[in-house]
Amino acid sequence: MMTMTLRSDLPIKYYLNLHTEEGLNDEFTLLFEILQYLIKVSASKEKSSSSNLKFSSKSLKYVFGDRIKDETFKINLVKSLKTMIHDEYLKAEGDFIYFTKKGLTYFYLTND
Repeated sequence: MMTMTLRSDLPIKYYLNLHTEEGLNDEFTLLFEILQYLIKVSASKEKSSSSNLKFSSKSLKYVFGDRIKDETFKINLVKSLKTMIHDEYLKAEGDFIYFTKKGLTYFYLTND
């Protein structure tokens, strides 16, 4: 089983859960929110954290709740996801988007 620890060089806003505050968000904010959600779901199902780091458009409704109904938010989310796929933090396959090793290790140290 892989263990994951938040990187010590990650900006403090992620540790304090302030990464979504106005003026503190960056291009990785949405990626971090999705990853945190997937890790919590994986932990609640007692699965290995790395085995299920994928999501679909349906998953995003659970991650972002009512914010997903805001057209401006949705446009920014799609733009962010496309950028993260282009930059290889995420990988699209069929109906799912997977976290790549690069996407995971931007936030976490792993022992795999």
